[in-house]
Order: sequence, then structure tokens, then C-alpha cells
Amino acid sequence: MLTEFTMEQFVDEVARLRGVIPARDDCSMELSTGSDIRQYLVSLIRNRYARLLMEADPQLLPVGEFATRATVTENAGDGSATVILPSECVRPLSIRLAEWATEAIVESYSHTLRSRQCNRYLRSGRTRPRAMTAPDGRSLRLWPGASGEVVSLRGVRQPEENVIILDRSLISQFQDL
Repeated sequence: MLTEFTMEQFVDEVARLRGVIPARDDCSMELSTGSDIRQYLVSLIRNRYARLLMEADPQLLPVGEFATRATVTENAGDGSATVILPSECVRPLSIRLAEWATEAIVESYSHTLRSRQCNRYLRSGRTRPRAMTAPDGRSLRLWPGASGEVVSLRGVRQPEENVIILDRSLISQFQDL
């Protein structure tokens, strides 16, 4: 089950996990030296969370539907199409165009897959479409190409600023920060 945390709540959770106890706040100080542990943890948490959004099991992360914000551009000559991903889509998972019989699971960029799709005899068809992230990571290459509408585009989504959404089982990934 996904749980939503503010950054403040998540820093408290990670601090408890690591055994870091907060400083006393029932007294006043005139001089405080040393590292700001909370700010340091925020920095480490943001980096780890960004990596988890790219690599962790999508069932443990926030997933969104981005079809309404995606447009297809057909590439003349090579039988493919390109879709620019919306900025909130961190990692695309699957896509389906109106002309396709089924959805395509998004694969990582592969020169071999790209070469195979350029061959008109080996190219995928509408009953078995293929989708791959482009080398830039912000767009998809689709085979067969079509200029129709995107029926479905599912992907891991980036939550708002200072919000972390994940399954509680992933909190252990922050223990070794």
C-alpha cells in the first residue's frame, strides 16, 4: 500500500530508522556549531528517492496515466513514431496507440532492437508493437509508427515538490544513508 509523506515526515522516519535522535528543543542556545543533520538527510533522501523512481518495482511507487498529455509524431521513412514524455513521467512503463491491437511494454534503449525495427521484414506490427526509450530518456520510439492518438501511457510519476510517495517496504532502502 502506498503511503504519502511530506519531506519533514520522511526525514523523521529515516532519522528514527538510523537511530538519530533530535536535539533538545526545550532549551535555548547562543552558539550552535556542527553539521545540519536534517538538511544532510534531505539531500541524501532526494538522491535515493530519484534512483528508486527509476529502478524500483513500479507496484511500490506512484504510477500515473499520461495519455492526455502525450502526442505522437510519425517519423517519415523508417516506420516509427516518437512520443515526447510529459515532465511528470519519470519512467514510462507501457503505451498503446489507437491503431494497435495491444499495448507495448516500454523497453530500454537497445541498438539491436533499433536495427531490427529498421528492417521492414523484421519490424513489429500492430498486433505486436514495440516501444523503447530514446537515448535522451525523455521520449519514446514506437513501432509500428502511427500518427493517431495515444490511448494509454502508463508510467512512474514524480510527486509534487517535498512529497514522497512509496510503499512502506521501500523505507528500508534509506537505512544505509
